[in-house]
Amino acid sequence: MQTMAKHHPGLVRRGNMFHVRKRVPDAIRSILGKNEIHVSLETGDRSTALGKYWPVCTEIAQTFDKARQKLSSNQTISISVVQAKQFAKSWYERTFANLEDEAREFVSDEDEQEYLMELGEWYRIYRSRVDEVIQPFLQGDADKFLMKQGFSIQHDNETDQNELADHFDKSAAGYLKFLELIRRGHLFAIERQAAIINEDNIADPFFATSVLQPSRAASSGQMTDSISIGQLIEKYLLARDLGEDNRTHKDLLAAFRVLTDVVGNNVRLDALTYDSFSGVFQILKRLPPNFAKKKDWQDKSLKWIGEETKRSGGKTLSTVSINKYMSRISAMMDWAVDTGHVNKNYAGSNSLRAKSKPGESKKNARHPFSIEALNAIFQADVYTNPDVENPANYWVPLISLFSGMRMEEILQLSTEDVLEEEGVRYFRIHDEGENSTKNVNAIRNVPIHPMIWKLGFNSLIEVAKRQSNHRMFRDVERGKSSKKYSSIFSKRFAGFLIKIGMNSTKTVFHSFRHNFRDAGRNCQIPDDRILAIGGWATGTGAQANYGSGVNLAELNKAIEQVNYEGLDLSSIKIIDW
Repeated sequence: MQTMAKHHPGLVRRGNMFHVRKRVPDAIRSILGKNEIHVSLETGDRSTALGKYWPVCTEIAQTFDKARQKLSSNQTISISVVQAKQFAKSWYERTFANLEDEAREFVSDEDEQEYLMELGEWYRIYRSRVDEVIQPFLQGDADKFLMKQGFSIQHDNETDQNELADHFDKSAAGYLKFLELIRRGHLFAIERQAAIINEDNIADPFFATSVLQPSRAASSGQMTDSISIGQLIEKYLLARDLGEDNRTHKDLLAAFRVLTDVVGNNVRLDALTYDSFSGVFQILKRLPPNFAKKKDWQDKSLKWIGEETKRSGGKTLSTVSINKYMSRISAMMDWAVDTGHVNKNYAGSNSLRAKSKPGESKKNARHPFSIEALNAIFQADVYTNPDVENPANYWVPLISLFSGMRMEEILQLSTEDVLEEEGVRYFRIHDEGENSTKNVNAIRNVPIHPMIWKLGFNSLIEVAKRQSNHRMFRDVERGKSSKKYSSIFSKRFAGFLIKIGMNSTKTVFHSFRHNFRDAGRNCQIPDDRILAIGGWATGTGAQANYGSGVNLAELNKAIEQVNYEGLDLSSIKIIDW
């Protein structure tokens, strides 16, 4: 995409056509439901494009004016999750702009302990997540900030500010995200004040990189006073703020147990070497699966467990598991480098990653469904006699087969994630709000295959719009411990395969992604298109970082070619969801 002369702001060339691209002002994004407006000038000739430019700009300006009028007359005002993140940064900068000076100037030596105790009390309040206690504080901060941003409604001069605040949609995902980020901002500010008084150094993954300036130690490459591994773990878990019931939190604890068991809890970070982490790696290669869950091993050292496993000839951790443990430890050490606690992350060395054992990759590989299995799936009762109360059973396998999308990516879709741009309808896969993605490659736009529309997907969208949370698949809730929709639906789908006699150790829901990859090959679709649609890595080395990838129109052409020879969908009943 190439931007044109400064005299025609927003005039760009995409491919062979000229377009006008205008950013939607923050205050009216909730009305228009988009961050930018793109209008095709339907010409590749520059002179013709310049003639059309100003009339189109006038139309866009009128659209903005109408949105502002609608915003001013709306009885409820909603913000998006993207806006919430942007506002959180601005809110923090304004609220705590003088935090460092205030902490140093207004706290005398005599008052330090009393002030730290007071900070500790506020920290417990904001850390508690008890709505009745902190919700009024958070909403007060949020509402004041939003009204200063220009989110206002028509009112007379006698209208109370509290009444104005009542018009914000406090159940919207964006508003709730804003409250959560404000809570984290208060926690971080309290930690900062305590750190300044104690002459310590802390950072938070969200605020440290996007709001605060890097510490002098971090920017100069010098370490802060060295702390112990145990202290680093505490700081890192506090910064991650995942909650004790979060699955990732539990996985981190398991990895850190290995680290402290091998290296020691009180060893200072400046004493760590490559050999320290090599010892962790060697122990992991001897440990059995689920070693952390066996109750009678809780008081045993990992060295003892490893020797016992070797003596008995038991199974050891898979390559994937070993590398997950090392990656979690390495991620913490990367954070320690970023926050100035260490100069180098020895745990990140490629030599401390396990290689696949002989036959392991082949043994653990998943297979695509055969055409016979696919026909059995899509000719089952789920499709010939659909249950309107369980749309996920019907749609999730179909969407995966014709897009290569992962189970979790599909299940967390809302109506806001079904978009259209220049005639191409697509799913927006993102990690905003409560959504998550497997990796950075998974963040993408996926054109919707024509078959999905042909089978009546539009009626499901209309039903989802009437739901309070706009979720497409209301019949699947998050797992209690994993917080993932897939933990519930994967069991449901496995039971379905058993019921129709198509269960196998080699075929699971993920097999649909293998089918999609094969379809790309069989239909002679270029690899870069299929990889981009499915969210697979599209290259290695420096070349992978060049350009912005294949555009949506080209991806749409590719997905329209996807078909499966021998697949019979004629039995599928199309219903009004």
